[in-house]
Amino acid sequence: MLAELPKRLEVNGVRDGTLRPNWRVSVAQLVTVRTANNLRARFEFRGRSYDIPYRSGVDPSRVVWLDQQGDPFVSIYHALSYFLFVNGFDPLAPYGLRMAVEAPFSSAARTAGWRDLLEAETQDEDSESKSEPSGFERGHGLSDADKRPVVPDPKPFTAGSIPRPGSGVMNTRQLRRPRPAASTFPLRGTVEELEQIRQLKEEHYAWHCQTCLGLHDVESATPPDTYVALAKYRRQIVQAHHVDHLQNTGALGAANIIVLCKFHHDLLGDRLSGDLIRSALGRAVATCRRFPTDEDGAEFKTLHGLEASIELDASPFHATLFFTREHADAWSPQTNG
Repeated sequence: MLAELPKRLEVNGVRDGTLRPNWRVSVAQLVTVRTANNLRARFEFRGRSYDIPYRSGVDPSRVVWLDQQGDPFVSIYHALSYFLFVNGFDPLAPYGLRMAVEAPFSSAARTAGWRDLLEAETQDEDSESKSEPSGFERGHGLSDADKRPVVPDPKPFTAGSIPRPGSGVMNTRQLRRPRPAASTFPLRGTVEELEQIRQLKEEHYAWHCQTCLGLHDVESATPPDTYVALAKYRRQIVQAHHVDHLQNTGALGAANIIVLCKFHHDLLGDRLSGDLIRSALGRAVATCRRFPTDEDGAEFKTLHGLEASIELDASPFHATLFFTREHADAWSPQTNG
């Protein structure tokens, strides 16, 4: 989060330059969060002391205080906004901060470099002269974390179906949609399903498309030195597809989801069905894919899985998908490979 917050704020409507200089250092100095009944704050102004009721804030010892009578989720972002943002920030900035922090991670691999950022800003704060203007953010470049391969590490999914949101329940994405909602929107985005989607994309398939992996080895599907060679860029085109559509009572979670690139999502999305997938898994054959574990592509991790071959009644008439065994078990517990 320390690595990504400026960009996340921008995406959620908080203008560039709202964060104070060296804000990462300030975050690192926060000690704890405490609540109190009838929270009050004392201010000194022109030699006089003022004691007033206070909703939330950060005291000089870097403790975040929240009034127990208020909504803690609102109060904590109100307190952090006054602590992290420059004076005169937009009144909606605390809301933007909340959306930026609570949005699902889309590039978690990059956050490994936050310690370097923090160390650099700490050194900069201690320096008497700064060579760059305050608020400077690099616009381009690849960090070491960007170039590090994502290696799959699939784990079994919890047994049982994910319940659909009940009437009147707001899902986690309902607060931040930039365009009109689809007809199935109230059924999507529960915390449980979002976590399973993240697991599928990152831990099972390392941000690869299951159809691309079904047709090609990893190196062929994502050639070195191309725009799909790094997970940083594949994340933008890899999508989760509900095979049995939600409007047709399709289930939530890994038992009804496959991971496809945008091309194969558009090509196959309306051609597949849950019955076709389960039938293909029932006769799937064992296979494996080798995923690079170093930047040079000299070392690999072999992931054993299943190759599911599906006959279609329309173009392209045939599809081949690679499944991890754990994902196949979620679809069809009887699958033995």
